[in-house]
Amino acid sequence: MSDTPALSRIACLFTGLQRLYINLSTLGSGIPRGIAHNHVLEAIRVFPPLQYLRVRSLHSAKELHRILECHGETLKGLIIEPDIGLTRRDSLFRKSSLTFNVSDIHQLVQACPDLEELRVQIRKPTDDRHLGIYKTLGNFPKLKSLVLDLHYNPEPDSRILIGVYGRLLLKNAPADKELAVKIWDLINSSHNAHLQHLRIVPFGIMHHKETLRYCFGFLAPSFLATRSSNFDFPQPILEEIGDKERLIWMHEYPISREDGRSERNSDLDSDLVGLETMTVRSLFREMWPSAPSTLAENGLF
Repeated sequence: MSDTPALSRIACLFTGLQRLYINLSTLGSGIPRGIAHNHVLEAIRVFPPLQYLRVRSLHSAKELHRILECHGETLKGLIIEPDIGLTRRDSLFRKSSLTFNVSDIHQLVQACPDLEELRVQIRKPTDDRHLGIYKTLGNFPKLKSLVLDLHYNPEPDSRILIGVYGRLLLKNAPADKELAVKIWDLINSSHNAHLQHLRIVPFGIMHHKETLRYCFGFLAPSFLATRSSNFDFPQPILEEIGDKERLIWMHEYPISREDGRSERNSDLDSDLVGLETMTVRSLFREMWPSAPSTLAENGLF
């Protein structure tokens, strides 16, 4: 997208447009990135009311709410995509991936009364005192399909894996079927909830070195929960998604060197990689004395 101001001028001409996908991370050159970003946000508002909107690389919930002022009442599908491809080097110059809090979700419920499909990012609660965000997601009166990206980094701006932060990060990362059922039950505890499908996708590894990404790939699988057609069986049908692909990735890029570097990253940031690897190993041994065999087999321990 090279001529972002022109998008606003022609947006109103698409009178029959129902679906729109905008990737804000691929804006063209020629004008400052921030200005181009704002041009596109205003252009989205100019389009005739949409039924389906997919947008990537929003900077804030406030930007989304500006868009929903114009499209929220007609939307049936809203896909908010995170910057899952963000590299560690990029992360030094850009904010952490956008996540939404309870207040943001409540505003979404108010702005999009006919929403049937939603993808949204939240920061995974670290304890039971903050589970209200799941219940708030159950307040959409027509929502049938939800993709929930769970960011398991408890500190939005943390970059270094040390001490208390590292321990909390690893403690917050694991996801299992028990967690998936718990989230499903909390969302469906609302009398408004009619959810049929819930996809849980842990994310947040883009800010960390390879060793930690490797660990999270093992600890945080993705799950799909589907409502059973058997009314006598209240629990959802659960399926782990991407388990074969994850194991293939883990075997393709083993942490095999003594300092924790894989062969493909052996010349990049070697000192920091080695330090982080030793920290991860130490924390794993402390938190899980019987380390998972898959991690041990691939050289993490």
